[in-house]
Amino acid sequence: MITSGSCAIIGGGLIATAGALALGNLGTPVTVVTRAPPPLNGKNIAWNYGDVSSSTAYQAVAEAQSVVYAAGTLGPATQLESVHGAIAEEIVPVLKLAEEAALKGVRTFVFISSGGTVYGPNAPLPTKESVRAAPINMYGTVKALTEQALFEVGRKYGITIVVLRVANPYGPGQSGTRRQGFVAAAVKTALAGEPIVIWGDGSTTRDFVYLDEGIAWMVR
Repeated sequence: MITSGSCAIIGGGLIATAGALALGNLGTPVTVVTRAPPPLNGKNIAWNYGDVSSSTAYQAVAEAQSVVYAAGTLGPATQLESVHGAIAEEIVPVLKLAEEAALKGVRTFVFISSGGTVYGPNAPLPTKESVRAAPINMYGTVKALTEQALFEVGRKYGITIVVLRVANPYGPGQSGTRRQGFVAAAVKTALAGEPIVIWGDGSTTRDFVYLDEGIAWMVR
C-alpha cells in the first residue's frame, strides 16, 4: 500500500515503530511523530516529538505522500467518564489530520484499527471483513466510528483511506508492562518465575499477528 514516496507515521508504539523500520530499510523516507521516546535510530527515519494535534504532526503530513495513523490513548479496558469526551479526544483529532492530509495532496491515509473489539464477541469464525461491526466497549466503538468517519473524508476529498483491523500484534521491542500485549506480558511474567494471569475461564481464543508478518501491508 505504501510503495513509493515519503511517509509520515503518527504514533510510537509497536506497529508504528516496526513499520517505520521496515519502510526505512527499503529506502522510503519516514517521519515519525510520537510522544514516546524513539527507539534506536533506523535508516531513513526522522523521529519527532508530538501528538496528533501538534504542529509537528501537521508539518510531517504536509511533506508526505502517505500517512499512517497508529496512535491512540485508549485501551480495551479503559474506563471513561463520558462518551462525548472519548469522541472529542480520540476521533476528532484524527479526522482533522486526515482532512489536512487530503488538502496537502497526500495520496493514502492508513488507519490502524482493531480486530476483535470492532467485530464484537459474537462474530463468526473465521471473521470476514464484511461482517458487521458490533463493538461492546468504548475502545471498539471509537475504532469503528473513526473508520466510518474516515471513509467519509475519503469520499469528500478523494484521498484513499485504508483501514487495517490488526488483531493482537506482538514482536521484538514490545513492552510487557503495558495494558495491551499478552505475549510480551506472558513472556515477561514467565521469565520472572511468576504465575501468568488469564482472565475468564481459559476457553477464549485469540489470533496473534507477528510483526515481521504484520508490517507487510506497509511495504507492498
